[in-house]
Amino acid sequence: MPDEHIDQYLDFFSLFFLLSDSFVSQKMLPIELSQLQNTLLTWFAEHQRDLPWRKNYKAYGVWISEMMLQQTRVATVLDYYDRWMRALPSIPSVATAEEGTIFKLWEGLGYYARARNIHRAAKQICEQHAGEFPNDYEAIRQLPGIGPYTAGAITSIAFEQDRPIVDGNVIRVLCRLLNLDADPKAGSTQKKLWQVATDWLPKGRARNFNQGLMELGATVCYIQQPSCLLCPIQPHCQAYIHQTTAKIPRRVQRKAPTPVTKAVLVLVCENKVLLRRPEQGLMQGLWAFPETLVKEEEPLVELQAEWQRRNRPNFQLQTNWPTLTHVYTTFLATLHPFYCTLTSIQDDFTLEAEEQWHPLPSLQKLAMAKAHGRLRQSLLNQNDQDSS
Repeated sequence: MPDEHIDQYLDFFSLFFLLSDSFVSQKMLPIELSQLQNTLLTWFAEHQRDLPWRKNYKAYGVWISEMMLQQTRVATVLDYYDRWMRALPSIPSVATAEEGTIFKLWEGLGYYARARNIHRAAKQICEQHAGEFPNDYEAIRQLPGIGPYTAGAITSIAFEQDRPIVDGNVIRVLCRLLNLDADPKAGSTQKKLWQVATDWLPKGRARNFNQGLMELGATVCYIQQPSCLLCPIQPHCQAYIHQTTAKIPRRVQRKAPTPVTKAVLVLVCENKVLLRRPEQGLMQGLWAFPETLVKEEEPLVELQAEWQRRNRPNFQLQTNWPTLTHVYTTFLATLHPFYCTLTSIQDDFTLEAEEQWHPLPSLQKLAMAKAHGRLRQSLLNQNDQDSS
């Protein structure tokens, strides 16, 4: 091949790789970036969902909504948000509330560390900021349970500061716009996406631009079968152009939850039920029926043996309720519930730490994890049957 042709090929490939590198790092041409920004802002203004925390953008409401929306869908959060704001309309009201009240309002949302962190953060805000939510990014980052995303969301949405955000929806939108085939949770990928989110942020328009990215991911750019024909920024989407939306972002195989089997003792005596309230662990601060880790074969036998090891009086098995399964963060629990009774609460029945006999009529007032809440309802139904 003549030298001049080789030079032409080298020039072509140099230009190709230069453009590719430029696109992946998103040094987008100013006119193209401006078009993307304006199109997304216009689309969000016309198509945004009517959500209660968007009524006035007060920092308290934005904060609570962002905490609730972690790992939880908007449709689920709506009723919880409304109930929370009616019960606890201000940060001081959260700070002075009992932990049981906080958990009861959160009951069913899961990931209860979020509620615990809200409670702790509210107390810190009252102590350090006179009950007013701080508007400084670094001060917000010092609050329990608040990371870079939540701090960016609050500062940009509530205080209209130029701060980027990168959550699950934004990751999906950016990865497809970039046609970025990489592990979205990898540190290098996160660093790149945060930089892109920063570079693309229109000055003074962070509130609506950030929400526009999230809204697009939630309502158009779905994980599966995205509605590309409805996407306002489709002309900028490299994944759409290259027909790779089905595989981007890259799917990362999740580790299967560890299976565990537990026998659950629902023990009733004198119109009271025995409950535990762990002070640490997964169900810290929540009420639960006593549980025992068992093998699958004979859960009742193992439960009785464990009871006897504690030198407690024998209980009478009334019925074994249907088995429940519940997925926690890292394990899959199979629960074998046994409804049992004692004739009387004897003097030699010593309550262990975290245990308490609780009256059945007020059982609904207690905050319980979802699986135990289902058992509570079974118990109340059983009690109604026994009373009729």
